[in-house]
Order: sequence, then structure tokens, then C-alpha cells
Amino acid sequence: MTTSRDIQVEQARINATIAADLNDLAGQAAWRTRWEALKDTPTTSEDAKPLLPQHIFVCVHGIYGKPSDSEHIANALKHTFGPAAMVVQSSANTHKTHTGVRQMGTNLAIELLDILKDHRTQDNHKLTIVGHSLGGIIGRYALIYLQHALQELQITPMTFATLCTPHLGSRRPGGHLFKEMWKIVVHSIMSISVIYGQTGMDLLLEDDVDAPLLQAMSLPDSAFMAALGGFQHRTAIAMIQGDHIVPYASAAIHPRVLEPAFIKPSDGPWQWTLSYSGFDHTSAFGSFLAATYPEDANDDPLDVFGSASVDERHEVAIPPGVLEGLCSMSWRRLNLFVSYGGLFQFFWLSFHTWPLGIGLPKSSRSREFIDVLVRMLVDDHDFQAT
Repeated sequence: MTTSRDIQVEQARINATIAADLNDLAGQAAWRTRWEALKDTPTTSEDAKPLLPQHIFVCVHGIYGKPSDSEHIANALKHTFGPAAMVVQSSANTHKTHTGVRQMGTNLAIELLDILKDHRTQDNHKLTIVGHSLGGIIGRYALIYLQHALQELQITPMTFATLCTPHLGSRRPGGHLFKEMWKIVVHSIMSISVIYGQTGMDLLLEDDVDAPLLQAMSLPDSAFMAALGGFQHRTAIAMIQGDHIVPYASAAIHPRVLEPAFIKPSDGPWQWTLSYSGFDHTSAFGSFLAATYPEDANDDPLDVFGSASVDERHEVAIPPGVLEGLCSMSWRRLNLFVSYGGLFQFFWLSFHTWPLGIGLPKSSRSREFIDVLVRMLVDDHDFQAT
């Protein structure tokens, strides 16, 4: 009989090989160390471990973030799913977000494997990962190190959702004088090692001249894309405008400019709405979207722009092959349009974190979006409250 310890040992062995294939010497050493430690660990009775809840949600913060960034999402999930869910607010990379995607992805994978190791499982567990900003890329990297354990423990990957994640990297395209100056400013800041470290190089695709990591992670036949494709749903959530950290094209994996959806008048300074694409109208959540929000037409990014090197707004320099690779599988998209007309104009700086609701008053109405997000996950997990 295969034990939980056996599964963990084999996953660590597999991961050491994966890291070696990726030429990640630090990762290879970490997984070999884990493999050696697990081999020498006595088998623990499964009956002595707590039962893993059926629904597992993992929230991953972004650069210079912290676990509490996802507090509002986590609380909404706990309130809705109750004891049927485990909500993990990842702490593996707190104060370490300058160390690069490889290191952070490894840290997240180890954190999740430790959680699985400390619980006993039964049939029909379901996993969702929600990554904000860089957390979405960290989650994509970590997936390659979880596949054996998920399969053996019968944990079904359900939804991989990203909020304002720079899937296309953070390079700026240049162009006229202002664009060139903005490119120099952004690239110079992200290249400062004491601020962004290896992570800045990864996002600028300057980590490897021949094979930058973000390009390697987007190759259709790569282990990264195979792991991402194992999820039943992939959902990219982006701000149509106002996010000056991650432009729409990079977060939505789409180079086309969307016209903001019509916003109904509101008594408060904050207004918001969304448009969507890629959802099944026969599902409960798809029916809700169809009855409440406009659907985006002509959504295929490759039909619109093909192998473009820049998005329509000239905000993102699209790396060769990354857009095509990521779009080799289907994505659902939620496109958020937020408007603020109040006195405190510094709130414009918070649009990148608006979907999390952090650092904003309740009047920002971001909790309304979080309710929509949780409603989507309820449908994805086929959850029925008892």
C-alpha cells in the first residue's frame, strides 16, 4: 500500500530531476535535501492526522505582499464554504519576493506539500489557486512540483485564477519620447537589485538571454503548460484601466483594448462593473454573468493581433511566443472597470489591489467583486451548502 510518506518521497525525487532539467541548481539542492529527509522520516499513522477538507483554496500574494493581502477573499471563502474548505493564505514568500520566480515557486510548492503531508486525504478533493499580481506567476511555477502528489492523493485541480498578474512580463515598448522615457524609468527601477532582485530580471525577461523563464513557462509543450492545463478552468482577471503596475494586456493575456462597460449611476464616489468572456452560459455562474454583465465579442487574442510585439495601447512589449503559448489553451476572462470620482485622488494608486480590497474603504465596493469571485468558485467546485 502506498503511504502519504511514499508519495512525498517520490514527489521530492521527481522534483529534483525537474529542477535539474531546468538548470535550477538551488532548486535541485532543495529537493534533494527534502528527499533525503523524507526517506529517513518514520511513517506516521494516517489515522492520527486531521482530515483534509474537500475544498482547498490557496491564495498567493504578489511582490512585497503578505498573507493578509487576501484576507477579504479568504474570509468570504470561509464564510461560504465553512468547514468544507481549507483556505491557505501562503506565507512561504513573505519578505522574499525579490528572490526570483524559481525560488518563490519552489517555496510555495514545499509549503503546499507540507500541508498535504500533515493531513489524511479521501476521494474527491478539489483545488483552486488564486494568485494576485506576481502570485499568479509564482503559482504557475509551483504547479510543476505538485503533479505526482495531486494525482496520487486524488486531488482534482479545479480553478487557477489570477488577479492583475503580469503574465506577459513587465517590459515596456517605447516609441515616442514619453513612451521611451517611461520605458527607461520602469526598466531602470525593476533592474535595481536591492528593490526587485532576481524577480525584476525575471519580469523584464533579462534572466537568460537564450531562454528567459517567462518564455520557457509559456511553451505549449512545457511541463509548466501541461500542469496549468490540468486545471478544469483558467481565469484571468484584469483591470481595464487604472492599473499602472500591471497593464490590462499583461493581466488579461490579451492585446486588444476593451471599451469599458457601462456603469450604472451610483450615489457614492466608487463605481465598478465588469465584462466577461469564455464562460459556459449553461453553468449557474455563466447564467448569472449573462443576466448581469455584458459579454465581450471577438475575444480570440490571436485572431485579433496574431504574433504582435506590442499591445494595442502600447503599454506592454509582448515577448516572442509568450502570448501564443499561453493562448494555446482556453482562458476565461473577467475584465474589471473601476471608477473613482471622490476627493482623495491617491486612491487611483490602489487600483492594482482593488480586487483584494486592501488599503481601501468599504465604500470602494471591492467586496462586491469578491462576492462575484466567490460565487464563481462555488460553481466551479460544484459546492452545495448543507
